[in-house]
Amino acid sequence: ILLYLIIFKSYPFDSRNYGDLYNQVMNEEANLYIRGFNYISDELIDFINLCLTKDYTQRPTSSKLFNHPFIMKNLVA
Repeated sequence: ILLYLIIFKSYPFDSRNYGDLYNQVMNEEANLYIRGFNYISDELIDFINLCLTKDYTQRPTSSKLFNHPFIMKNLVA
């Protein structure tokens, strides 16, 4: 969520009502195609989607995420 916040300058889910926010987090997908952010690579979108995988049993481990193409191309020196 922190990476999403840094890139989009907003949270992936937003509501002032905790019930609505919980419903969004549990049942909705984050919008990664926000107007004005067409410069974001498909690799970054894939990386964020993987990080936001709702089912923790399906979510990649930190080791797998560290080896994601986005990380390997952009953040590993």
